[in-house]
Amino acid sequence: MVSRFRLMGLIFMFCFIACINAIPAQASSDVLTLNTPQSISVDRTVAISGNLSSGGTGISGASISITCTGGTVSASTVTTASNGNFTVNFTANNVAGTDTVTASYVVDSSTTLTQTINVTVNPPITLTSSEYLLTNTPMYSSAGYNYYLPQPVSLSSISTISFYYAPMHGSVSYIYDDQGHYYTFTPNSNDYDTFTEATLASAGLVDINYLYLYQGGTFENVVLSVGPPPSFSISVSTDPTTFYPDISFEIPPSATSAYLYKNNELLTSLPVTATSYEDSSVSGDVTPQYYILAANSLGQTVSNIVTFNPPAPGNPQLSGTDNSGSIELSWSSVPYCTTIKVFQNNALLATLSGSTTSYTTNQSPTGTYIYYVQALNQYTYSASNIIVLPQNKLNSQNSLYANVFNNSLNLSWVPTPGATQYNVLVNGSLVSTLPSTDQSYQFVPSASGKYNIYIQAVTSSGYSASNIVSIDNISSTDYNNFTFIAYNDDRSGFIGYYKGVFTKLLNRSRQNILMLPPNVVECTSSSAAN
Repeated sequence: MVSRFRLMGLIFMFCFIACINAIPAQASSDVLTLNTPQSISVDRTVAISGNLSSGGTGISGASISITCTGGTVSASTVTTASNGNFTVNFTANNVAGTDTVTASYVVDSSTTLTQTINVTVNPPITLTSSEYLLTNTPMYSSAGYNYYLPQPVSLSSISTISFYYAPMHGSVSYIYDDQGHYYTFTPNSNDYDTFTEATLASAGLVDINYLYLYQGGTFENVVLSVGPPPSFSISVSTDPTTFYPDISFEIPPSATSAYLYKNNELLTSLPVTATSYEDSSVSGDVTPQYYILAANSLGQTVSNIVTFNPPAPGNPQLSGTDNSGSIELSWSSVPYCTTIKVFQNNALLATLSGSTTSYTTNQSPTGTYIYYVQALNQYTYSASNIIVLPQNKLNSQNSLYANVFNNSLNLSWVPTPGATQYNVLVNGSLVSTLPSTDQSYQFVPSASGKYNIYIQAVTSSGYSASNIVSIDNISSTDYNNFTFIAYNDDRSGFIGYYKGVFTKLLNRSRQNILMLPPNVVECTSSSAAN
């Protein structure tokens, strides 16, 4: 019986101990706080405060670890005061952004309290009005000392810095920015010094942070003067996707407004923080000029003038194959191209996207056909070489084909069997002799007047002549700035024109006028002359 009671007692004691061990430990009531300071400027110091308490009562004499990113702290460990408060100084580096400060307190071997705050670091300030410092409150020291501006000031926002400095001894002193650049100067003998923004910028300074007064002395009446925005430059390039002009710039920080001008007319106002503008209004054969006017209450400054030269599509290199059921055309990729047009015998066959490099017709045409493509964008177009297909079906008529692009007339013809050479005749005079392998010739009119052009195929038995293509080369003031219009000599077919708003094509008696809209660029006729 005694053993049974003893056994029950042991079981009771074991259960009691187990229950006590199962009770969770009371969580720590310690609280660590860290206060976020106001934002500071680069290279400036701010005091950061915190508190450690337990159950609402400050903990005295506790050790708090301090770490940071982006700057430095005055101590890596601080001790709490009697009320649990602590303070540490944080100094930002010279990079604007967001830094962090972290405080840590070890409660016990298994518990550490941690608090992290963000510190906003601002870049040097931009002045929009003159600032006066140390007026009637001189600084004095018998040895060298530093004078820090309340905040670093962007150099491009001021016109001059001036001050009174009477050194103990004549010697050099320094003006520093927050990046470590400095300007060395010898104090003026009359104790008044003035330096311009350009002078300091030439030494590499980007702002004014502090002055190192090497020989001590009296220093006061610092004036940062603000004038009109300083000079600045802009540039223009072609947007690689849209091909529109992209104007790049950096408006001076002291400007309160900015305006973009195009061809001496206001295009748009700009936010002073903007750095680029794309002008999507440009089209046609133009070369717009741009400049920016930056202003503040003290005046205005005009940038340099830039000219945009619209990019022309490259000339596609065309090739083709007759597959006895279809004609397969292919051409090289064309830069600055938004649209491809495919022509068959000077008639538009297809309109394709600018990235397309091939086209296949559904049927192979009977007889001999010529093909070429045009590469277009919003400004102009370029034409490919001309090919003749099917190439195995020769045309003994030696018909002459023509199309206009840029400032020239491109002529092509079907090979004549047995030809040993081809003669190019202009107004009845021989201007070029070409080998039998040639099938094209480029003609550029050199002066005003009419040109009749045809080709002779020379064989062992004589020669045969093509049809005649004619050009009226017109002065730049006629017909809305046309350079020339081309047509078959019997006026039965209009070939094309170079430049102009629309074409005025006169009939043989030059009494009637045929008006052709701008999109009519090519047409042809089968007329031939011997």
